[in-house]
Amino acid sequence: CVIESEIQAWIDRKSVKKLVKSLLSEDEEEVKVVGLLSGFETRVSRTPC
Repeated sequence: CVIESEIQAWIDRKSVKKLVKSLLSEDEEEVKVVGLLSGFETRVSRTPC
C-alpha cells in the first residue's frame, strides 16, 4: 500500500500543477478547467488503500 500511496501522491502533485496552470491561464476554456477540477475532486474524495 505504501508504493501505491507514493505513486498516487506523485499523480496528485502533477494533477494539481496542471489544474493551477489552467486556472491561472486566461486562454483555457472554462469547460476544460471545470473538468480538471471535477476530476481532482473525485480523486481526493476516494478512500485511500
